[in-house]
Amino acid sequence: TENIGSYHFSAHAPRQALSRVIDKLQPRNLIFVHGDPPAVEWMHHHTGDGAAKHNPQIGETVYLD
Repeated sequence: TENIGSYHFSAHAPRQALSRVIDKLQPRNLIFVHGDPPAVEWMHHHTGDGAAKHNPQIGETVYLD
């Protein structure tokens, strides 16, 4: 018999961890391109103070200053 394990790993970082990285980097622009709507909305309102924030739709062009 073989011992076969099953493991579940997520490639997604928690919101708070992403927020800390963004705060440390202090980007001029943030472009939210992936995530379920409530998560994107949370990121939009809780990260990047002072940054220009963009939440483009599929196919939409984003222009950065």
